[in-house]
Order: sequence, then structure tokens, then C-alpha cells
Amino acid sequence: MMAFSHLIQVFHPLATIACATSAIREAENGVEIANELSAECGIPIKVIDGKTESEMISQNHLFPMADASIHYLYIDVGGGSTEISHFVNQAATVSQSFKVGTLRLINSWVDPHEWFRLKQLIRKAVIPNAKTVAIGTGGNISKALSLTGTKDPNKPVTIKKLEKLLDTLQKTSLNDRIIKIGLKPDRAEVIVPALEVYIKCMKWGGITQIYIPKVGLSDGLIHYLFQQHVAEHPIPFETTLD
Repeated sequence: MMAFSHLIQVFHPLATIACATSAIREAENGVEIANELSAECGIPIKVIDGKTESEMISQNHLFPMADASIHYLYIDVGGGSTEISHFVNQAATVSQSFKVGTLRLINSWVDPHEWFRLKQLIRKAVIPNAKTVAIGTGGNISKALSLTGTKDPNKPVTIKKLEKLLDTLQKTSLNDRIIKIGLKPDRAEVIVPALEVYIKCMKWGGITQIYIPKVGLSDGLIHYLFQQHVAEHPIPFETTLD
């Protein structure tokens, strides 16, 4: 945070925003932690709820959504939570956060009822017989894109490819994921539970393909800041005719 504070002082950006998500909002003293960090680094930190986080993530301009005839299930799996948004005609019909994350799964901290809520929301949101594809964001699914051998991020990945990758990783030791596959230690540990969540969500929605545009919360925050700045400071322009 101090590094970001120094960068802000050097470059003087038009707008900044810092948000604390699942780990801080779930902590009993989360607000106190955020306030202490703010006081130390001089950057205001806002603790956002799950719904706001989900909405911020969906601020991203998602390339496949140009086709209004297709419905989209937006899935973002993090360490502490999973954000779900469902889009019809490029408008969100539902946007919700669930306490299902990779670190929670590794430590067996996920309440079975939370799985049930996630499953029920997806089955209720996805319209039967409608053509629906998934959009996946987050570091783990972005890494999975390259591990499946998919070179074009503009093309969807099939659920079969994700299942094959998951099977391979489950059969590979943590040490071999790091040494032989080349994953960073923290990624090697959480990529398996992350893929399990993405695959479950796709199966519950009867979805066979997923786009992986390599964007996330930080990208959504940039769009949010830009929209706010333009609203407060309209860009003047002139047209001339020769």
C-alpha cells in the first residue's frame, strides 16, 4: 500500500480508489484494519460488500457480450468469495456474492448451505433452452486458459477442456505443479478448488463453454472511476465543417 501511495504522489492520477473485499469484510475488526491501513499509507480504503464487488467486476466491457441473443453467466472466483452475475440482452438480471472461495475451500470453511444458495441462484437465473455461455474472471481461470493450450482469448473454452485440466492437476502433486508445470506456489495450491467452482457453476447452469477475457475487479474499478470522472467532468469537443 505504501508503494501505491508513493506512485500516487509521483504521477498525480485524476482519480483513485482502494477497496477491501472478502477477507476484510468478513473479519470482526475489518473496519478497524482498513482504517489503520488508511492512516498509515494515506489512501482511503473502502470496505465493499459482496453485491458491490460483483457489480464492480461486471463493469468490465466484456467482448463476447456484443451478441445480445446470447445469455451470459459471469463467474469470478476469489480466495474468499465467488461473484455471480447473469446477463440477458446485456443487462444484469441478478448479481450476487457467495462465501465460496479457494482459501475457504482449502480450509474447509465453506458452509454447505452456501453451496446450496449458489446452486439455486444459478438454476433460477439461467433460462431453460436459452443459449447461455459463461464468462470467467480471476487469476486462476486466466492461468487455466493457457494451461488448456488455448492461444486465442477471444474463443471460448469448453467445459470438457476444463475438466481434463482439473483431472490432470488433481493427479499432480503440489510440488510437481510448481516444478514441472511452472505454477507459482500460491497458484499451485488454489487453482484446483477454483476450477472445481467454475465447473460446478457451469454444470448447474447447463453451460458447455466459457470465455476467459483476463479481467477482474481492478479492471472494473478502472471503468467505474472513468465513468465517474466523465460524469463529473464532461469531455468538451468541437466539430467543424470545411
